[in-house]
Amino acid sequence: MRRTHAFTLVELSIVLVILGLLTGGVLAGNALIRASERRALMTEYDRTSTAVLAFRDKYLALPGDITNATQFWGAADSAGNSDGWGSDCLDIESTSTETCNGDGNGRIGGPSTTHFEGFRAWQHLANAGLVEGKFTGTRKQPPGAQHEMVFGSNIPGSRYPKTGYVIMHRSATPIFGRSGHVVQFGGLGNVNANLWTPTIAVQDLYSVDIKADDGAADRGFLRAGGSGGCMDASDAGLSGNYILSATGLCTAWFFANF
Repeated sequence: MRRTHAFTLVELSIVLVILGLLTGGVLAGNALIRASERRALMTEYDRTSTAVLAFRDKYLALPGDITNATQFWGAADSAGNSDGWGSDCLDIESTSTETCNGDGNGRIGGPSTTHFEGFRAWQHLANAGLVEGKFTGTRKQPPGAQHEMVFGSNIPGSRYPKTGYVIMHRSATPIFGRSGHVVQFGGLGNVNANLWTPTIAVQDLYSVDIKADDGAADRGFLRAGGSGGCMDASDAGLSGNYILSATGLCTAWFFANF
C-alpha cells in the first residue's frame, strides 16, 4: 500500500516562515529603492549646481548663456556660415559637440525662449565634461510648440522614475516669491512635452524637503508646485503646507546659487 506524505505542522511552520521572510525581503527592498530615489534628488541637484559653478569659473559665463561657445565646440549651423546664431543654428539638433551661442545677458533663458538656453546649458555642460551624457541643445524636432523635451536627448532624466530637470531663470511670482535661477524638477506631460507635470509623490518630496531644507512648500531653496493634492492652497497664495495624508503629486523647484 502506497503512503501519501502529509505535511506536518513543523513543515508547514517552516514554509510559512520562509514565505514571511521572502515577503519581508521584497518589502524592505522596495523601501530601500524608494529611499534611494528620494536621495537622488538632492544628489542630482548638487551635481548640477557644482557643474554650473565649475563652468562659470572656467569660461567666465553661464552654460547656455555663453556668447562664444562655438569658438570652443564649433557651430551647429545649417547654413554653413558658422555664426552660432540665428534660427539656422538654434533649431539644429547637433549630433556632436557642435553648438550655438547664448545671448550673454547673465541669465539662462528657459526652453521657450528664442535661443533655447535651457537646452543649450545641458549641451554646454556635457561638452565641457562636467555632466554625463550627450544632449542636442535644442527642442525636439520637428519644430512645433517650444516646450519639447525628451529625457536623455535634450534634458537629463532623474533616478526618480519618469522625471527630469531643466535649468532656467525665473521672474518673481507668488509661487516663487523671488527671482533667480532654478533647477526645475518634474515629469513630461501634454503633447508639448513640458516639464510642469506633477510626478513625485507629495510624501517623497516632503521627505526631501524636511531633510535638505525647511519642510515648507513655499519657502527655502526647495519649493513645491502642483497644488492639486500636493499643498493646501492655490499657487496664487500658498500657505506652505504639504498635504501629507493625500495621494497628490508635486513638481519641485530648486533655487540655485548661480
